[in-house]
Amino acid sequence: MVGALRHSIVVATALVGIGPATTTQAAGPSFDQCILDHMQGATSDLAAVSIKEACIHANEKQIPDDALETLMTSKAGFGSLPFPNQTKSGLYVTLNNNSGYTLTELVIEITDKNTKAAERYVIRLFPFVPAPGVIMGAPLDKTTLEMVPPGPRQFYIEINQTVKTASHWFDFYDWNLISAKGFEN
Repeated sequence: MVGALRHSIVVATALVGIGPATTTQAAGPSFDQCILDHMQGATSDLAAVSIKEACIHANEKQIPDDALETLMTSKAGFGSLPFPNQTKSGLYVTLNNNSGYTLTELVIEITDKNTKAAERYVIRLFPFVPAPGVIMGAPLDKTTLEMVPPGPRQFYIEINQTVKTASHWFDFYDWNLISAKGFEN
C-alpha cells in the first residue's frame, strides 16, 4: 500500500508539474496557492491527496532557528499504545506550534543517559492515538496526519528505547527536538 501510494505521488507530481522551488526562483507558490493551481481537474480522492502531498513537499523548507526555538516548550511522555496485546511503545508528544509554520517534518534525538548513545528519528506522520475505549477510523484525508498546523497538537512516535515501568523512562533517556521543516502560514 505504501509503495503504491508513493508511486501515486510521483505520478501525480509528474502529471501536474509540481516541484520544489529552485534557487533561481522566488520562494515559490504558497501551499494554498499550489493547491488552487493544481487541484482543478482532479478526478478522484487519490489524485486530490497526491496533489496535496506534492504541494506539501514542494513548499516545505527547513524552518529557521528562531521558529524552531518556539517549539522547545514541547513535552513528551513515554507509554504503550492503548490497544490490547500491543507491545509497541513510544513517546506521546504535546507541542504548541506557534512557529509561524505548518510543520511537515520533525527530527528528534533520544539519548541514553548512561552510554550517551543517541538515535535520531525523522517524523513525517503525526498520528494522535486516542485513549483506550475511543474508536476512531483512519482520516478521510491522510494529509491531515502529515502536517502540524498552528496551535496545540498531540501525536505519537514509535521508538526503540523502552523501559519496563513507563514512569521511569526519563530516568534512562533524554529527548530533544533537533530540527523541523514546514511551510510558512
